[in-house]
Amino acid sequence: MCLIFLSGLLEYPELTFIDARYRARGEVSPSKDIAIVGITQRCLNQLGKFPWPRTYQADLIDFLKKSGAKCIVMDIFFPQADQDVLADQRLASSIKNAGNVILPAFMPYRIKNIAGGDNFVHVENLVESMPDFVEGAASQGHINMIADPDGVYRKALLGIRYSEKIFFSLGIEAALKFLDIAPSEIVINPDYLQLRGRRMPLIDSKFMFINFSDVESKAARFAFSDCIKGLIPEANFKDKIVFVGQTTQGLPNADILQTPFKEKYGITIQANIANTILENFCIRRADKYITCFWIILLSIVTCIIMIYIRTWESPALVLVVFLGMCFFAINTFISSGIIIDFVPLSLAIICGFICSILFRIRFTDKLVKAKELELDSILQAGKITSEGLNTDNAQDVILATLINSIGARGLVLRRKNEKSGAYEKRYVYGSAPNVLKGVFADAEQKFTEDVIKAGKAVLVSDTQRDAVFSRIAQAKPHSIICAPLILKGEKIGAVTLIDKLITGQPQQFNFDEEDLKLFLILTQQTAISLENLRLFEEVNDLFLNSIKALAETIDAKDPYTHGHSQRVTAYALAICNEMGFCEEAKKDIMISAILHDIGKIGIKDVVLSKPARLTQEEKELFDQHPDIGSKIMKPINQLENIIPSIRHHHEAYDGTGYPDKLKGEHIPMAARIIAVADTFDAMTSNRPYRKAMPTEIARKEINKLSGKQFDPKVVDAFNKAYEKDRLKKQ
Repeated sequence: MCLIFLSGLLEYPELTFIDARYRARGEVSPSKDIAIVGITQRCLNQLGKFPWPRTYQADLIDFLKKSGAKCIVMDIFFPQADQDVLADQRLASSIKNAGNVILPAFMPYRIKNIAGGDNFVHVENLVESMPDFVEGAASQGHINMIADPDGVYRKALLGIRYSEKIFFSLGIEAALKFLDIAPSEIVINPDYLQLRGRRMPLIDSKFMFINFSDVESKAARFAFSDCIKGLIPEANFKDKIVFVGQTTQGLPNADILQTPFKEKYGITIQANIANTILENFCIRRADKYITCFWIILLSIVTCIIMIYIRTWESPALVLVVFLGMCFFAINTFISSGIIIDFVPLSLAIICGFICSILFRIRFTDKLVKAKELELDSILQAGKITSEGLNTDNAQDVILATLINSIGARGLVLRRKNEKSGAYEKRYVYGSAPNVLKGVFADAEQKFTEDVIKAGKAVLVSDTQRDAVFSRIAQAKPHSIICAPLILKGEKIGAVTLIDKLITGQPQQFNFDEEDLKLFLILTQQTAISLENLRLFEEVNDLFLNSIKALAETIDAKDPYTHGHSQRVTAYALAICNEMGFCEEAKKDIMISAILHDIGKIGIKDVVLSKPARLTQEEKELFDQHPDIGSKIMKPINQLENIIPSIRHHHEAYDGTGYPDKLKGEHIPMAARIIAVADTFDAMTSNRPYRKAMPTEIARKEINKLSGKQFDPKVVDAFNKAYEKDRLKKQ
């Protein structure tokens, strides 16, 4: 937040809140030493269209001088000679005789480059009044204003350097003359403007904030026409700064600027600049590094409140801090004119609040997870027990659940050998292989056997303090926890965890009693899961062996097709690997390939074993075997998803196959794969009526039939498997 603030990215939104503080305070009362003579609409009605004869300005200056005005500030330009030479002479004489007239100067083009150099903006062009007028004037002041990025005028440009001369702002110049401050009493520093006893803070060394006052309604204001007609008592101008300029619309070169309050005329803004100096009430921005300190402090305070105070009280306290900061910022501006950057401080509180909420959510979530870990782990273990057995890495999943639930760096699983009765290492994970060496390996084995014998879990929180393990000088774990695996009263093995693993605390290695309690629960689930896995694998092996035996029975009916189902299965799986099939899909295809010719059971042996080509009638009978196979398998619900592959493995990609003449993508993918594998084996196997083809010729034949009999995608995968030598004749 400090970096964002220092980069200036928050400047634009901050300006909006600066204006809000201006409006919350309101416009201050102007100095009684300021008077305004305005060119109003009534003046235009009485004196005619502007510009007027210069004798009018001369009459006004004479009147104000006679009234005792201490300083006459003209916001009216006289850049060129008038057609009435006598009028110019009269005005020049009035300016000279008054001796206290300040004339305006103006840079006619937009000031673009304000950076660098000293406290003044250097310009190449400046419009001044006629030399005769300037010669008699007390001084000149520029009337250029530069808006903030949002187009609002809040600051006064200190001065302009043109040629070798310096022009202060017209309002500043008026205040200098009114206070009789000599040039030697003016000290200009990058941070402030020192005017005798008045210290005016500067912004970027070239600007000063304007303390806006309600000069429009509360200052002494008079109409130009009334003054030259003598309708205004002279006492109204005695010892005052009198600003003369536009106070109505419709004049040439209308000078109307947007301020934090409303649109103001240029002459009233110059009067506000002078009033800022006369009242000696300076508006300044708080030091940016002090603001950074407050950003950090408020962030810390917000975080402390949110983290260490109860849930429902902490947001209320943060809100109090935020409102307190708002009140402090507004009150400081009203009382001392200091602008405290509201946006970065607010964002510091808001971001601290949000980050603390996220921290509390995460921290609370960790606590909840820690408290609910037992239930979650038990449910997960139960889920794996019932659902996770049909995966190839089921044992890894079961033990990974145990490791992750407790948080361990290593694990050792021992299972009972039913033949020898010994408890053998079956699984070693993580840091366990590094420590199961030498003397410690023997100690760990004896430790585990003692745990199994006792039938109770044992926690060694710190091996350095354990009577047995402390004697081992070589590298060893910091902490060990071991529990027997007991199922139906029988001890089937044991699980040992090595060294606690806590995220974010790399040096934390010790298990505790809470880990032991959870471990005891999970080892029961682990015992059940591992035993169920063993039974599942036995059943699965029995199933696969049964269908293989069935397929071999079919192959045995025809000595020429011996091993056919086995080879087709191998070829089909090789094609599946090239096509990127998942394990579950490959398993279905494997079973489909093994049983693809199961329908031959219903075909007469005389047809299957005929040592010559089949007649048309025999061929029609033989072609029924896919349909027969699908009907045979239909009652077996568990094999429902492989029936389409058995039924359609003789369909052709172009729709000329059998039994249903399916075409293209309508043929199941497994059936398309088995079709290629089946054909390849048939062509490369001996038949009674022909010898086996060489594999390369068989491959070319299959490629010729790509897009006709076979799916081109399957043929491409077949070619890749062939080129990788994965279709060797079994």
